[in-house]
Amino acid sequence: MVVIESNHIKRFIELFQNKTRDIEFNTFWLGATGNNKEKIKEIIRKVGKKIEETGKKATPVNPDLIGIFDEYNLKITIRPLYIYGRYIKLSRYMPQTMFSCKVCNGRGCAICDYTGKAYKTSIEEIIGEPMKRETRADSYTLIGLGREDVDVRMLGNGRPFLIKLTKPKIRNIDLNKIKEEINENERVMVSDLLFANNELVEMLKNEKVEKEYIALVECKDEIKELNLKNEYFIEQRTPTRVMHRRPDLIRYRKIRVKRIEFIDKKHIMLDIIAQHGTYIKEFVSGDFGRTKPSISSIIGSDCTVTELDCIMIFDKLPFSNKVIYPFN
Repeated sequence: MVVIESNHIKRFIELFQNKTRDIEFNTFWLGATGNNKEKIKEIIRKVGKKIEETGKKATPVNPDLIGIFDEYNLKITIRPLYIYGRYIKLSRYMPQTMFSCKVCNGRGCAICDYTGKAYKTSIEEIIGEPMKRETRADSYTLIGLGREDVDVRMLGNGRPFLIKLTKPKIRNIDLNKIKEEINENERVMVSDLLFANNELVEMLKNEKVEKEYIALVECKDEIKELNLKNEYFIEQRTPTRVMHRRPDLIRYRKIRVKRIEFIDKKHIMLDIIAQHGTYIKEFVSGDFGRTKPSISSIIGSDCTVTELDCIMIFDKLPFSNKVIYPFN
């Protein structure tokens, strides 16, 4: 028979209170470890009931925090907080996530003005910093439904994203206030922020979608005729420009040509819809034959993308059909 003394319960409650004094949580779960595990389990059952009397809820399913007791100590684990939203990107000189300076590899040098970064800021930092501050999190990570190149704008209905906040001390924050703060800049704007549950997190991580692009294309030679089909099935090998960070694979993708506009003898505008994971710039250039067919091979002249915008993402996530300010 396990004998539980009241001073054991009192000591464990005080330990829990001290460890969680600066942590905001609504749900919790307690566990036990160590040589006296069975005795500790009996204590924490009573401790859990005392904690529930303060309005907190004990649950083993995705609790805000987990406390693991041994005979003398308590280890607290805080569940990450995920915030969902959609962003538009108006700048052609900003990455989605932070890139380290290639010269100093993040250590800081004269080239990067001793920041350690290749670019002054990123979408991840613009969105994540105010969220980190408000939640008093240790760190943050942006998880996007795909990503655009540094020089590509994201317009239309915006790109769905999650910000993962690690070890947040505050969970109940004013998302409208954060949205207004982020949208004061002229490079990135967010909309429809909401706290993400596990289902939404998994949906975004696993979603495979088509995307619509507007590409301004410049050809080396004058365009005499352009007989594009409405649909192409392409074979695309990993582009040379990303070979240093992506495996060398062959992808098979479908592209639909929605609209073509002749600007002058050497320039056209393409409105196309492509499957997920399609490299649009290489569909135009051909990338030295690594993408077949390509606009270059069809026209018979070397072509390059001079400007590229993603204008629609055909997802099934919240607010997928809503065009975001300032385009509505």
